[in-house]
Amino acid sequence: MKYTLPFLIFSVFFSITINAQTANSIVETSSLSSAFLESLILEKINAHRQEKKLVLLENEPTLIKAAANHSSYQGSVKKLTHEQNNAHLKTPSLRVANFGGNFNLVGENVALVSFDSKSTYATVSEAFFQAWMNSPPHYQNIITADYKHSGIRFRFSKDPKTRQPIIYATHVFAGLKARYFSEVPRNNYGISPFNSSCAYYKNTGGIAEVLANFIIVKKDSIYLHYHNLRHIKQYFLAAETDGFAIDIVERAQFPCDKANLTSAVGAYQGVSLPPKYREELLVNNPMYEQNKFLAFLGVLPEGLVDNYQLNVISIRNHCACSNSSYLEVPVSGIPLVKILPVWHTTFKVNKLDYKEQVTEVQFAQGKTTLSSSETSTIRSLIEQHKKNIQRVHIFATSSIEGSSDKNEQLGIDRAEYIKDLFKKAGYAPESINYHTLERWDMFRQQIKGTPFAFLLQLSNPQIQERLNTDKGLFDKIEYLLAQQRKTQITIKISTEEKFRSIPNNELELLAEFERLLEAKELDAALEVQSKMVYAFVNDKLNKATLLATKIPLEKEYIPMLSNQIAVELFFSDYIPHSVLVPNWGDPFFSVDQAFVDKLMNLIQLSESDLPLQYNLSAFAIKYMRYTRSSIMDAAQLYQKILGFSDEAVYGKFSAWNKTEIERLKLNFHLAAADYFYQKFEYEKRGNSLKYVREHYSKQDLKIDEALYLAKYFNQNYRFQWAIDLLKNSLETAPKHEDTYFTYVQTSTLLQDFDQPLEASYLEALEKALQMNQSRWCAWMNTNYQLMYNADFKHVYCKRCLG
Repeated sequence: MKYTLPFLIFSVFFSITINAQTANSIVETSSLSSAFLESLILEKINAHRQEKKLVLLENEPTLIKAAANHSSYQGSVKKLTHEQNNAHLKTPSLRVANFGGNFNLVGENVALVSFDSKSTYATVSEAFFQAWMNSPPHYQNIITADYKHSGIRFRFSKDPKTRQPIIYATHVFAGLKARYFSEVPRNNYGISPFNSSCAYYKNTGGIAEVLANFIIVKKDSIYLHYHNLRHIKQYFLAAETDGFAIDIVERAQFPCDKANLTSAVGAYQGVSLPPKYREELLVNNPMYEQNKFLAFLGVLPEGLVDNYQLNVISIRNHCACSNSSYLEVPVSGIPLVKILPVWHTTFKVNKLDYKEQVTEVQFAQGKTTLSSSETSTIRSLIEQHKKNIQRVHIFATSSIEGSSDKNEQLGIDRAEYIKDLFKKAGYAPESINYHTLERWDMFRQQIKGTPFAFLLQLSNPQIQERLNTDKGLFDKIEYLLAQQRKTQITIKISTEEKFRSIPNNELELLAEFERLLEAKELDAALEVQSKMVYAFVNDKLNKATLLATKIPLEKEYIPMLSNQIAVELFFSDYIPHSVLVPNWGDPFFSVDQAFVDKLMNLIQLSESDLPLQYNLSAFAIKYMRYTRSSIMDAAQLYQKILGFSDEAVYGKFSAWNKTEIERLKLNFHLAAADYFYQKFEYEKRGNSLKYVREHYSKQDLKIDEALYLAKYFNQNYRFQWAIDLLKNSLETAPKHEDTYFTYVQTSTLLQDFDQPLEASYLEALEKALQMNQSRWCAWMNTNYQLMYNADFKHVYCKRCLG
């Protein structure tokens, strides 16, 4: 959209012989031929455009009406202006829209010329032409290649000071007619452009800008699904004239060889759907009782191709306050950090000097063997650690195309292939385990809000059928599928010689433990159980053996009950842990009420027993994280955790486990950030997020850990935190591709796309392009609405399609 702000005033005094309906005709105030005067001006302008090898402008009826309206307005207010007081006619674009026009670009020149009884059509037209030609902003409109249509109209008036006769002129330019499947009403559905009513939107905490990420399409129906009804009512539906509307924008609207085919006539940029307002949205919300928001916003029009995006217009007092478009920004949750249980044993029991190392290898589509380079990665891993590897876990995945039956077998075959590499290197089969997964979980997360989001409305078999039969779609989405074929190998490494001295006679230990328990020789029983725990934590004894004995729920058995509970709470089938890098997402968490009741009874048995209280607190945090509810008050739980450092209460255990207590505090805040968010306690949530940030600012994070933390900040709308962290990481690892792309993508959120992009940001874009051009272009293809900005469009068209 272009506006020309300078205003031009010229006087014309000539003596010409009068010949009716010719250029030499005298301009009569009582019988001005607007069409004739327009034709003379347009003829001059087109002659100049022809010299510049530009397409000639053509008269367009709606532009003529808009020009006539605005010239009349200027005559009535007796001044040159580009704005009117009427909200629906305020800007050139809105005036064009009001008369039924729908173009991708709209511009406007205005001027006034004084004349007298001797002025002719020729002299007046030349005066207007020279006025605009000699003014750089007006001249720019005249020679803009993207303009195709024109409308010029006039209004007689008198100078308010000299009473000299004057003519106001308005020249409206427009580009291509925007491509619509449905016509926008002349009043633009009654929606005004951004104005002072929208000032409140700065207080939405960034939610208005990301609403498009919460769109769901089922069959041809469009819904907005947001997890917090209170937010919607508070920020977006406070009054009856507040609401939402859908704006459908296609990839085809951003061609490289011409101007964008987006509308310049108000709130809508693409295919417009009628707005929905507060009463209708709230009355028909089926998720009211769950304090969630699900609203029907319209039906997809016929004729849409796959590559489109659904924008959400937020309306306040009939004003379009924001137009949220999908923007792909990497996000991630952080799993609770690994917490070691506090054992109630007769000697200190912890794992020997273990460390875990996670390595990824990439399988090709449909392949069950690795390339030579990927195989070398595994062999190098084995060679590096040799006999110090105590356990291997393989997470073998398959992408979702093909068929689920074949993909299941594909995952197994891939895991067996890697397992065989370790077996050939001399590792015992029982030290190697694996699990497999067809990555539907990842796929649905990957395509949410992207041009491929239409697939979310299909069943898994339907998606597979589509990918298996539509090669064009498959090729577009292959870069996402490739990510699903990465297999993780986690090795547990120990360099302790003592590992070989760990007890491994578990059946004998179990029999002895049960004998001593029955005889109520509790100290001796605890000694035997301590040995069993020691063997268990070092993978020499099965979990089932430790849980096989039913121990009475009585106070004198607290130490042994605490150890059993620790096994149940902290250990499941072997899954590797890392400080920050999640393995395969947060696990499903399910627990029956009987188990919770048992834990609460245990809590009451001994309020001052640190191992028991510590282990139960760890469970309470986990329960809060995964259920968004609590088995005890959050403030009470945190005070309990802080109290673990009190040696006067808990004695030697507090000194032994300071590191674990700090980890427990961190886990509390990781869980509390989500918990308080669901409870609308935003200040407490903010405090928990600050704790997480401050905690990790003191850690020496690896590059991958810093990356996941930045994605966590993104997920919680702390974008500047993420950028600061990523910039710091790039100082030490400037060529780390994932970190650099996450930095660029997050920084994109903070750019003002109505202005030229910052030089530093353009440099970052260029560096990302040099790192991985295909990845950069794939990102732009997904986020094509960035091409509203001329700088983005230039880089994309030159580097990706040039």
